[in-house]
Parts: sequence; structure tokens; C-alpha cells
Amino acid sequence: MREVAPGLRTVRLSLRTHLKAAVTGQAETQFHAGATLVAVESPRFQVTGVLGAIVTQARRRSQPASQPAVAHAHTRRAYSDGRNGQLHLMTAYPSGGGFDERTPLVCLHPEAATGNWFKSLLPELGRERSAYAPDLPAHGHSDPAPGAVLGLADHVAAIGDFLDSMRLRAVDLVGHELGALIAAELAVQRPQQIRRVVLVSLPDQVPASKSVATSTARPATAAARPASVRLAAITQQALLLYPADAPANVKRLEPVQTQHAASSLAQRTDDLYGAAAPELARLLRTFLDR
Repeated sequence: MREVAPGLRTVRLSLRTHLKAAVTGQAETQFHAGATLVAVESPRFQVTGVLGAIVTQARRRSQPASQPAVAHAHTRRAYSDGRNGQLHLMTAYPSGGGFDERTPLVCLHPEAATGNWFKSLLPELGRERSAYAPDLPAHGHSDPAPGAVLGLADHVAAIGDFLDSMRLRAVDLVGHELGALIAAELAVQRPQQIRRVVLVSLPDQVPASKSVATSTARPATAAARPASVRLAAITQQALLLYPADAPANVKRLEPVQTQHAASSLAQRTDDLYGAAAPELARLLRTFLDR
């Protein structure tokens, strides 16, 4: 045999009742010999020539286009240790092993909710990145017990502990209402670690509730800052989203820095994290992955 091109060899055919031809290591193909060989086909090649002569033409047969694999996300529950005890969280991560993952994402829920707030969104975003949705301290299954009074600074510190325990060198944040306040503070305090932030229904002030105090033993300056001042301090790319039913304490802010953007959404909050979760995921991908 003589190699005429990379991976392509000519095949000399001999005259007999049944001939066998092998092309580039493929299994031998039987065919019946007539006076002239018109074509010999194998699963990968079509070969043409004249019986008893050197096969002078060969071309690779076209292969059917392979369908791209549909990415799926694995979901599970986990716990992380922190200064307030254990932090319960939901996680989603790519089924392919994570070698080509995008920047991890942490989702922070509003007051009186849990990480389950993002249960429809996590599988959507977990197809190409690790996504985490912790129960904030004193919420859900996280320590301390629900009802404990914590300040904004306590929540910020607890999520900071989580980021450190996971050894996340770079991370994106999505926060809703109280979660948006926490995400904004983390972005200001950790500019080298927090890459991009999405702030949904960012309230102008810390919400008044039994479990979130506006003052603790820690300085209350962060909690007292209005949303406009808080936003101006964020140097990373930030996206502000306003659902159709954003509460009264949410003032629509215009971007104050060129790397900020804002959008009013047609969906109500319940739909945004429910039936419209795939649409929200596409919007977030557009911002996070650009």
C-alpha cells in the first residue's frame, strides 16, 4: 500500500471471485467481483477504480452531524461552617465535571425566605457553573435558630465566611431585596473577589423585621447608607433588575457608573423565580458571560 494523503492509502485489488478491501484500518468489506469494479464502500469511505489496477480515487464519506449534548445540572444540599454555626445551602453544578465551568454564582434570598427561593433558577444556571443558594443566618435550616436578631453586617460577614470556606477566588452574586443589600456590601468590601453583581429590587434601606436589625454591636454605617450611595461605591459591573411588583421601598435607580445597567421587567416576582426562571437565566447569562 502507498499512502497518498494523511490517513489515506491506495489499495491494490486482485482478481478473484470474492475480493476483500480494507481502507485505513477499517474492517474488511467483501464484495463480488465483476469485470470492472465501480465502487467499494465502507462505513467511512467510498473508493472507486478498475479491477486489477491501483485504486486512484478515495474520498471520506460524510458523517452525520453529531447533536450537541444537552447540558444538565446536578443539585444537592450541603452545609458550610461559619461564625454563626452551620450555613445550609442548595447547590447546582454541571454534570460534565466542571472542567470548563464559568465563574461560580452565589444567590442571596430576600428576608423571610430561604435558599429555596432560587429552586427553579439553580438548575438553569448550574448547567455551566457552580451555583449556590444558602439560607441566610437565622433563616431556614441555617444557624442560629430562626428568629435571632442579626444586623446587615452579620449577614455580610456570614456570607463572606462562606466564600472563604469554599476558597472561591472569583465569584458572581445575585441578590434579591435583603440579598441585594448583602451582595452590594460584599461587592464594596471585596472588590478583588466579587466579579459581577445582579441586584434585584434593591431596597433603599435595610428592611425592618424581627430577624434583621438596623443596628447591632457593630457599626451601623453600612445599614444606614441609602441605595444610591451604596450603588455608587460598587466599582464592578452591576445589573439592577426591577420586577413589575417591586415593593414600595425600592426606588428605581439609574446607573451611576458606566459599568452599571438597569432594567425594568414585565414579570412579577413570583413568576420571575417560577415559570419565567428559564427566561431570567438567559438574561443573567447575557450579563454574567459577556
